[in-house]
Amino acid sequence: MVNNLGLENNIRFLGFQKISDILPQLGLLVLTSISEAFPLVILEAYASGIPVVTTDVGACREMIEGNTAEDRALGCAGIVVPMANPEATASACIELLADEERWYAAQRTGISRVERYYTEEMVLSHYVNIYTEALDS
Repeated sequence: MVNNLGLENNIRFLGFQKISDILPQLGLLVLTSISEAFPLVILEAYASGIPVVTTDVGACREMIEGNTAEDRALGCAGIVVPMANPEATASACIELLADEERWYAAQRTGISRVERYYTEEMVLSHYVNIYTEALDS
């Protein structure tokens, strides 16, 4: 497909890589899923200091904009776009990458959000609670 679209000079397939080596080299993480529950890749991006553009599926909006009033007060760690809308996705990417101040604000928010609300201990605890409740039902 890359060849058919003439994108050989724009896309590289790197093979298996350590995510911790790749993420810090990115300027933006773009998640265009049509279905998600709780995408850990967003948290990985935040921990690497990368803002996110994502579709409005699953928990993506709360991960970008915050889940509680206190969390929302941190600001947005990226941009949420409608599903299956490549024009909106492209515009959001350009908007973040072209505005250095907004990009850095999103970066700071993402780092703060993951450090405050999504530590490994907190996430695992939430999963344990979900499974415990399901088993008790």
